[in-house]
Amino acid sequence: IKPDLAENIDLSLDDLKKSLMLKQNSFEFLISKEKYLDETLSNNKDLYLKSEDLKFLELSFSRNGIQALIIENVLPSLELEANKLLSYLTENQLSINLQIRKGRRLKNTEDYSQEIDIIIGDENGAVREYETYSGGESFRIDFAIRIALSRLVSLRSGVRSPILFIDEGFGSQDQIGQDRLREAIQEVSNSENYKFKKIIVITHLESLKESFGVALEVSKNESSSYFSLN
Repeated sequence: IKPDLAENIDLSLDDLKKSLMLKQNSFEFLISKEKYLDETLSNNKDLYLKSEDLKFLELSFSRNGIQALIIENVLPSLELEANKLLSYLTENQLSINLQIRKGRRLKNTEDYSQEIDIIIGDENGAVREYETYSGGESFRIDFAIRIALSRLVSLRSGVRSPILFIDEGFGSQDQIGQDRLREAIQEVSNSENYKFKKIIVITHLESLKESFGVALEVSKNESSSYFSLN
C-alpha cells in the first residue's frame, strides 16, 4: 500500500471512530432521556391519581358531600316524627314536608349551600307559606319540629337531651290548643322516646299553674322581683 493511501485510510478510520463515539454518546444520552421521561410520566401518573383522590375527599367533606348525604337521609325520619306530633296538636289539620333545595353560592368556591324548605299543607292539601299562619299555628309547627329534632339527636347520639325550654307558647293558643299542648308536653315528659331530663315552661297564664308538678312563680313589686316555689 502506498504511503499516501495508508495515511488516508488511517485518517478515515479516525474519523469513523470519532463519529461512532459521538453517535454512541448521543445514543446513551437519548437512553438516559428516555429513562428520565418514563420516570417523569410515572411520577405524573402517581400525582394525577393522588390529585383525583384529594378531589374526591374534598367533595366528600364539603357541604355537598357526606354532610348533604346525612341531611338527605335524616329528613324523612324528621318529617315523620314532626308530623306525628303536629297531627295530634292540630287535629290532623296541618302537616309538613321538608325539601332540600340549592341555596346561595358560597364565597370563593364553586359550591352552593343547601337549604331546607318547610312546606306546610292543610287538611285539604292546600299549601301556604309559613309566614301566613297565625302565631298559635306557627308555634305548634315549631314545637313539633323542635321535639322531632331532639328525638332524632337522642336516638343517634344515645345521649339524653338535658332540658327543653318552652317560652310563652300557650298565650297564642285557644283553649283547645292549650289543652293539646299541655297534653303533648306531659306525654313528651313521661315518654322514654324523647328522654328529656327536664321540661321548663315559661308562661303568664294563671290557668296553667296546676298543670305541672312544680311551679316557680316570679312576682314583682315596686322595688324588686322575688320568686316562690310551689
